[in-house]
Amino acid sequence: MMKLYAIALTTYLELVRSRSLLAFLALELAVILVAALFGSVTIGDQLVVTKNFGLFCASFFSILFVIIFGSALLEREVSRKTIYNIFSKPVSRSHFVLGKFFGLFTAGATLLFLSFVLLAITVTFFDLFSKSDSSLFYLSSFPFMLLELLIISAVIIFFSSFTVTPALIGLFTFAIFLAGRNAEYIPLFLAGEHISELLKIVLGSTYYLLPHLNLYTVSDKAVYDILPSFNHLLWCFLYTFCYSLALVCISLIPRRGSNLLSY
Repeated sequence: MMKLYAIALTTYLELVRSRSLLAFLALELAVILVAALFGSVTIGDQLVVTKNFGLFCASFFSILFVIIFGSALLEREVSRKTIYNIFSKPVSRSHFVLGKFFGLFTAGATLLFLSFVLLAITVTFFDLFSKSDSSLFYLSSFPFMLLELLIISAVIIFFSSFTVTPALIGLFTFAIFLAGRNAEYIPLFLAGEHISELLKIVLGSTYYLLPHLNLYTVSDKAVYDILPSFNHLLWCFLYTFCYSLALVCISLIPRRGSNLLSY
């Protein structure tokens, strides 16, 4: 357990201490301020526009952070040759994989948390400036985004278990993210009349294999003070646990000849 904790902590500190995390936060703040500026000249409510863009930035940039830096986790260990020092010690594959997984997810969760703090400060400032009283219901999106981030972290670890090429890992993970966000439209496409049976089988299988990330999109209602139900949150938690556990368990299976984790 101490070995796993040490690898997770090292991975977390390495990601958090980088200037990239501050750069992501600065970029989020810039986008939120620009959104608030444009929101002041639109027909809709300025605070609603600000919350919408703020929640989008919190979700997208935290996932982008995890994809960019998570896809290079193993490659960075190889290029620095620190992986040889790690495996020269009594460290198993499961310790290494799980440590990287928890460290990556915790770093992404830290960025997501700081993004929500930044958004809350910005919304509070505009509340005081406009002398309005906005609710905090939009913060209910946080646990759903956190669960989505957990799945993305598991997807990165899964692809990292059989390839060390950062570009491929990042590309595959981002493709899964986009497909998962739009998974709900696959049944609508399959309902078409001119769809071949082979395509129906392929897309039908893909629909069940993809992570249904559309389940975590609740920000469009949260900005209008509509809270998601507890049953929805519970279902998302169980789905995330099972899906992430399956991916991580597959990643722990040794694959001889695939990369340095093959043993």
